[in-house]
This record gives sequence, structure tokens and C-alpha cells, in this order.
Amino acid sequence: MNILKAGLGKLPIIDSELGRIYKMRSGHIIPVEQPLFLVSQISRSGGSLMAQLFDGHPECHTHPGELHIGYPKKYNWPDLDLRQKPDKWFDMLFERRLPGYAEEGFVKVPKHMRSSYSASQIRYPFLFLPRLQREIFKKCAARGINSQRDVINCYMTSYFNAWLDYQNLYRSERKCVFAFTPRLSMYEDSVERFFRDYPDGKMVTIVRDPKTWFVSFVKVKPDERGNITEAMTRWKTSARSALNNRKRWRDSIILLTFESLLQEPEPTMRYLTRALGLSFDECLLTPTFQGMSIRANSTFRVEQDGVLDAPLQRAGDLTPAEIDGIEREASELHAEVLAEIENAKHS
Repeated sequence: MNILKAGLGKLPIIDSELGRIYKMRSGHIIPVEQPLFLVSQISRSGGSLMAQLFDGHPECHTHPGELHIGYPKKYNWPDLDLRQKPDKWFDMLFERRLPGYAEEGFVKVPKHMRSSYSASQIRYPFLFLPRLQREIFKKCAARGINSQRDVINCYMTSYFNAWLDYQNLYRSERKCVFAFTPRLSMYEDSVERFFRDYPDGKMVTIVRDPKTWFVSFVKVKPDERGNITEAMTRWKTSARSALNNRKRWRDSIILLTFESLLQEPEPTMRYLTRALGLSFDECLLTPTFQGMSIRANSTFRVEQDGVLDAPLQRAGDLTPAEIDGIEREASELHAEVLAEIENAKHS
């Protein structure tokens, strides 16, 4: 019997050793109720890198992949009916990638690039029990639910406790849960629901130069290369949302550039941790998973781990006509975003 798949249903646990693990973990649950610090912007802009940089931070529970508790889409912050049963809430929040990670290992390299690497280069152990997560969630919810924040706290508690080899569970100095969800920041109603649930939360938005963003974007979606206007509409939606969110939510929104993250990682991460109210730690300069060095989530093959500035050189892959089109569509808004980022740094 496939224990992982059985874990999502109601089949009994037949292995006594596994049963003892369930009993031990269920009897020693560590609550995870800290505010959520969420990275969000258009894809291909450094969100995965940021999550990997926070992997070992001693003050954070860091979700390693994209946080997919959104409903009905990952970028829709959920709006749960509190009259429903805990099983229904769990089914809506449950992240469908988890059984695959548990069976095959955690991997963050884009699907179209995975054949370029050996499994040992990109896959990492991820000991996770989905049924245990459900049981922990229900046990937590049984203590009483008064708000959607309570439900999400139960989900975070179940996630990090059912991740059996999560190395930082028992540290007592946690100040936040750190995670990345692409595109959520681009939907005003989702941002409103996020801050409804996390008035003590923060949202980090990374803005990437539209030229190098376009190169990465069309590497994933080559059919889009001939339509610069449509691609720039996506980029501009993210950039305008960043400015609007910053205007409305002020210091709860932190804006950064992708370029500063790659070219000046230490000053950028020192600025970010100050804005988040966290301590700076040297681990923030190296992307990792469970402390193990990890390859970049790049649409191009990379030959080494760490923070690399190669993505900043890829505007050279554009034709003169593409550069002109991108600058015509996005240069004014890009300059406005850069000015806001600089103003925030000096305010």
C-alpha cells in the first residue's frame, strides 16, 4: 500500500513504527502562530531566491517552495466559511505538491530544466506525512476557531509539524513565518484579505528590470515572445500593484529590486531585515534548503550554487526592436518604481 497516497484518505495506518511516529509527534505539537511575511510579485522576479535565502534564518519558519494555500487559485488569498468543518478547510488549504515532494524529494528547478541536471543536483529529502498533517490540523482546530487567522495558524502548525525532518521546529525565538506566493500582490482583494488575517504581517515585493524579466518569461513561455505589449501588460500590472500597495499599506509593504538582491546582496538583506524587524544573519547571503546549498530556480542552466548575477546580463539576448518595445511600454513606470524604492530607503 502506498502510505503517502493512503494518507490523504481514511485508510488505517498499518505500520507500527509509523504509528509510533504519529503518536509522538501528535503529543508534542509546536504551535506556529507567528505573523506571515509574504514575498509576492509577478513570477520570474526573485521570489524563490528570497525564500531560499531565508531558509536558515533563526527567527523564521520558512516555507521552502511556493505557498499554495490560495483558493481557488494559489494567488487568491483564501476566504473561508467558518461555519464549515475542519476537514473542508483543510481540503481547501492543502498544498497539492506535498505528496510529490514527500515521495520524490523537494525540487525547485523549473520543470523544463530538470532533465538538464542529475537528481542528486536538484532533489532534496523531504520527510512529510500528509495524513499526519490533517490530524494535527484537526486537533489544533478542535481547540476553538474564532477567525480565519486561527484556521491558517492551524494550517501552519500542521505543516511544519508534519514535516518530520524540518530542522528548525524547536527553536524558541521565531518571529515570523516566511513564504513566497507569486502574483498574489497583483490582486487588490487578495491583499486586503491577507492584511485582514495578518494585520501584523508584511509583504515584500521584488521588482525586476522589464528587459531581463522578459528574457526569463519567454524562456518559460516561448510563444509569448512575439507579443511584447501583452507581456509588458503583465509586468506593468505587477509594478503598478506594488506602488498602489505601498501607498495604501505603507511600511507593511517593502519594495526591493531584483538587481540589488543580486548585485548587492548584503546591503539589500540588511535593509530588508531592518524593515521586517528581524536580525541580520550571515545565512541570508546563501540560498539553501535545510541548510544545504541549492541551485537557482532559473530558466537557464546554472553550473554553481549561490547568488549569481548572470540573470542581469541577459538583456543582451534581446533584439534592438524588442529593447525599443520594452522601453516604450515600461520605462516610465519602471523609473517611478525605482524612485519609490529609493524614497523608502531614506524615509
